[in-house]
Amino acid sequence: NRLRSLQAIDEALESIVETLQEAKLEDNTYFFYTADNGQHFGDFRIPAGKRQAYETDVLVPFLVRGPRIKPGVQSTQIVQSVDLAPTFLNLASRGMKTEHIEISYQMDGKSMVPLLEGKILPTPKVNHYRPAALLEMYGGSSNIGLRYKIMSAFYHNHMFPNTYQAV
Repeated sequence: NRLRSLQAIDEALESIVETLQEAKLEDNTYFFYTADNGQHFGDFRIPAGKRQAYETDVLVPFLVRGPRIKPGVQSTQIVQSVDLAPTFLNLASRGMKTEHIEISYQMDGKSMVPLLEGKILPTPKVNHYRPAALLEMYGGSSNIGLRYKIMSAFYHNHMFPNTYQAV
């Protein structure tokens, strides 16, 4: 069923690309393909799920295609979903007469455009784009949290706690 779902996405993307090609907009369009989280299937003797601080759960597919992006480049740089909004804003403001778009608040994240366009090394020995990422989970659905069930500070009518912070 997972493969069938993915096939439906592939077919939808194919239709979108064909429509853009017909409208001659393909060379001016960026495609971002990602997911919300990873998944484990019984790894580490934990029931299947996606709410642990292991790479199987926190690493997600992330593919980008568009103008000025070299095909086939892979990167070890650390990026997060919080970087999407500044990236989209940066890409959308290109070609505008104003030097920058003024926003009324400081955005979380940072634009990935320099990384996407090869101005930052994709696989450096030291990641200067972002050296680490904070992972947090408060509450959760693993059996590891069963021992907290007796604590009054945790909610009992939802999921057992699986609280962690990790870098």
